[in-house]
Amino acid sequence: MKRWLYLVAAACMAASVGRAQDETEVTIKKTQKAGDTVRYRLNATADVGGSEVIVERTVKFEIKQVKENGDVVATMSDQGGKINAMGQEMEVPLASVVTITTDKLGRIVKYQRGTDEISVMSPEVEQLLAMAQDYVLPEKPVKPKDTWQYEVANPVIKDKKVALKGTYLGMEKIEDTVTWKIKQTLTAVIDSEGGKMEAEMVFFADPADGTIVRAEGKLKNVPSQYGPVDIAWKAARLKADTSTATPK
Repeated sequence: MKRWLYLVAAACMAASVGRAQDETEVTIKKTQKAGDTVRYRLNATADVGGSEVIVERTVKFEIKQVKENGDVVATMSDQGGKINAMGQEMEVPLASVVTITTDKLGRIVKYQRGTDEISVMSPEVEQLLAMAQDYVLPEKPVKPKDTWQYEVANPVIKDKKVALKGTYLGMEKIEDTVTWKIKQTLTAVIDSEGGKMEAEMVFFADPADGTIVRAEGKLKNVPSQYGPVDIAWKAARLKADTSTATPK
């Protein structure tokens, strides 16, 4: 009987500790400086008019400047990839370098890419995708289930706003890293009839510097030259000595 009571007490203590850990308050931030680089393997599966198109790419992000007001200027460089459409696989031509400026909370304030290339999406829609594919920071420390939200300028419909909502879901171990788990939703009006693009993403961020270790989610009703498309999206941070990691 005593042993049974001891086991019950131990289990209750463990549950109590687990709850305490779950309620730990964290300050989510990104520690960035000029010269920092990180590479990702991206995987996107799109439903284009009922046909599945799979795109895999490797991209490199580099911090170019951190301004006194907290704005961060970064570039995204395409390092190659492939596309599979209707059973046919081919190499994807390298896209031009994209320059993205974000404010101190990670909200995009400027998006620039070359105009000398063919793209299935306008630069304005690409900016919406970039908003969906990185998380914005809360302005104060958060506990699990705490939320934060912002309205930012809509690059597609100028008199409308983009709604971003983040939720902290606690800590989760991804490979060898204990990460912050963050869910983020995006809603944006994309046409004069009030049609909306929506995204729901989950990010696993490294507390050491705030970089994304892994991310995944879905985007719905994304405007393209082929009409609206739905996209399942994944990203995995690559180690410095490899270029073959694939999102799982």
